[in-house]
Amino acid sequence: MTDTSDRDGLSPLARALSSVFDETDEDDVGSAPAPTEASSDGDAEVREPTAPDPVDTRAEDAGAALKAAISAYLTSSEGDPRDEAAEALRQAYSEARASDLVDELADALSALARLGGSRPAALELARDLATPDVVRQLVIRAVETPAASRADRVRLLRQLGELSVRVLVDEAHRDPAEQIGGLRERRAMVDMLLEIGPDAPQVINEMMEDDRWYVVRNGVQVLGEAGLSDGLQHLTGTVAHEDARVRRASVVALQQIGGDAAGLLALARLDDEDASVRAAAARAVGALGAERGVRQLLALLDREADDDVIVAACRALGDYRDPSAVTALEKKATGSFFSKSPTEIRIAAYRALAAIGTPKAQQLLLEAANDKDSRVRSAVRASLRPRA
Repeated sequence: MTDTSDRDGLSPLARALSSVFDETDEDDVGSAPAPTEASSDGDAEVREPTAPDPVDTRAEDAGAALKAAISAYLTSSEGDPRDEAAEALRQAYSEARASDLVDELADALSALARLGGSRPAALELARDLATPDVVRQLVIRAVETPAASRADRVRLLRQLGELSVRVLVDEAHRDPAEQIGGLRERRAMVDMLLEIGPDAPQVINEMMEDDRWYVVRNGVQVLGEAGLSDGLQHLTGTVAHEDARVRRASVVALQQIGGDAAGLLALARLDDEDASVRAAAARAVGALGAERGVRQLLALLDREADDDVIVAACRALGDYRDPSAVTALEKKATGSFFSKSPTEIRIAAYRALAAIGTPKAQQLLLEAANDKDSRVRSAVRASLRPRA
């Protein structure tokens, strides 16, 4: 254990490291008495003490050497021979790896990466020393940390660069029998991947070419979160992927990236065979204001049977605020004498009419202000209130 006087001379970070490495479990202090066994005549028979197994001190020595090396590196000043401290740390790190001291290696890597904010050389050294097994340990720590407190660990993984993204991709998509934890942990890894994945475009490119639909889907989501226009070249292919879940994620990513090209790609999915993709495409077309979008949305309303798609199309037409959509929206809002649209469709249609705001649209809203359906009535009245 480090002497107290020696520890006082270290920096606060080094003292913290020292205290972590020097912790002793009080339950391990002392030894239990040798077991006894009753003899046949009732007297206790004392067993002869056995010699303890030989202790392999190599791992203990490697851990102590790593602790000393990281402390020396962290406390060295700008004027010190940094190469010597770095070389000593490399050697100690290598010996600790040989002893499979993953937790100690993860601690050392974390300390280096955190120091990298003020010393770029420390971050460079951390990235050079990082290996998949140690980064995996850091991923496990991040996953086991509550989401509200995870930011610092995610920041650490981001500092370690592309290797962290590769480990996250591997772990998030590993066979369930070999994964870290269950669904919650996998969701946490995907969330972290969405956050730091854009830092490693090459890894994301590889995801887009994977044979597994869910890997491609997650890669598409990373592109969308990043909002980079150069991601469109990948989405051009995935928007026509054989799996509807990939197509739907691709349309959402198009909406996030934006631009005329994204709008045209979204328009092409309004006739997708899958209803969830058509609904996502309608929402994207309206949000992007794609050219010729009104005409195609009106055609979609005329032929569509799925309620969710109709709701999305009505809302998209409201985004355009085009008067030519009033008649089609009126049909969805009011229905006929024999049949009325479901409540959600009627509300979406009336809200779109309110957004368009022509005299005809306003008249339809006034007529619906006393509608028999309380939900429709409430939505219409809210739409008629003057906006602040």
